[in-house]
Amino acid sequence: MALSEDITQRKRAEVALRSHEQNLRLLVDTIPGLVVTTTPAGEIEHFNRQVLEYFDKTPEELATGGPATRFTRMTIPLTIAAFTRSIQTGEPL
Repeated sequence: MALSEDITQRKRAEVALRSHEQNLRLLVDTIPGLVVTTTPAGEIEHFNRQVLEYFDKTPEELATGGPATRFTRMTIPLTIAAFTRSIQTGEPL
């Protein structure tokens, strides 16, 4: 009986997690901007729909697209500087 309850609880938790992930994906996809998270090495982990449209790539192409679609430690300072300029000047980035 306890095993059956454990399995039921686990299945409920998995359904809740999938629902949460789907809701988060929908939320991130509605942000009117490019949203990307990367590993410390610059490998892309997650991105929103706008990133796919901007780079005109499929998720697979973007994830394996080589250095042109990856952030590196050298590009991060440039990105931060561009973001800072955008905030200071009001120009879109």
